[in-house]
Amino acid sequence: GSASRWACSICAGVGVSWGARAAAATASTGEAATGPLGRVSPGAASTGDPFADFIRVFIGNGTAENPNAGLLIGNGFSYTMYEGACTTGACDGGKAGLLWGSGGNGFAGGSGGAAGWFGAGGAGGAGVVGVNRGVGGAGGKGGLLWGNGGAGGAGATSLIGVGSAGGAGGNAGLLGLFGNGGAGGAGGGGTTGGGAGGAGGTGALWTGHGGDGGTGGTATAAGGAGGAGGAGGNSGPLSIAIYPPGLGFAGNGGNGGDATGVNGVGGQGGRGGDTGVLSPVNNAGVGGTGGAATNTGGVGGNGGDGGATGLLSPAGDGGRGGDGGDGFSAGGNG
Repeated sequence: GSASRWACSICAGVGVSWGARAAAATASTGEAATGPLGRVSPGAASTGDPFADFIRVFIGNGTAENPNAGLLIGNGFSYTMYEGACTTGACDGGKAGLLWGSGGNGFAGGSGGAAGWFGAGGAGGAGVVGVNRGVGGAGGKGGLLWGNGGAGGAGATSLIGVGSAGGAGGNAGLLGLFGNGGAGGAGGGGTTGGGAGGAGGTGALWTGHGGDGGTGGTATAAGGAGGAGGAGGNSGPLSIAIYPPGLGFAGNGGNGGDATGVNGVGGQGGRGGDTGVLSPVNNAGVGGTGGAATNTGGVGGNGGDGGATGLLSPAGDGGRGGDGGDGFSAGGNG
């Protein structure tokens, strides 16, 4: 948002002078610069300017070497490759500053970084075979008072066996005035089975919808089963549906994955999200459609159940169940 962009203009200015002085110090001494928090990389801290060092502790964007932002303002670092502090395994996105800033995106199945009070959670990294079973990274939490949760990362595709699950979407802020839950990541494709879609994140306390569940992965082998769709995220406990329509609704369930081989079975659609326990006017999420299995002998997947209205909600509709998937021998139940 505008607050994050404003914050980052400050962060960038601090970071440039910081990194330049640190690099100069390294060039002259041959050693990495040492800041107030101990020895760090040349691009993350500086020596010779105590004021700049002090400011960077509180204001500044994360870097590859120091992925978390300053304590108060700044965006977390987003990894797009192995570098800096993360050279193997799953790389989590950096955390934002406490007040303003968005979390960084994860890489190789790493989780997205959490926002502060105002900002969006980072997206989870797509899963990679051989790292955390190929599961997609979870989306980061949205700002405590304002901001969306991050999307979950897609699961890795498996050339033999079952695809990996997608990551869960991040929740919006616990006390949020506005924020949508992040969408769940799609399940990875496989031969004997598709990976399950990730669940959608929960919407903010007052206004914002739950994230949609991720689609299940496709199965390609004979007799394979498509992955189940992820569950839709719930709307916030006190959320209200205001204009535009659907702003405070729960998330829809993800569609089940298809099965393309002979005698395959489509995946189950995900369940729709529920409305908040005390949500005054809101509708629950729709169940996901079952996966198709249209090759010889195939059976379509069942549709997901619709979500329920809150226990103490005076108004609002429950979610419609999802349609069954198409099949060669039989379609799935709706």
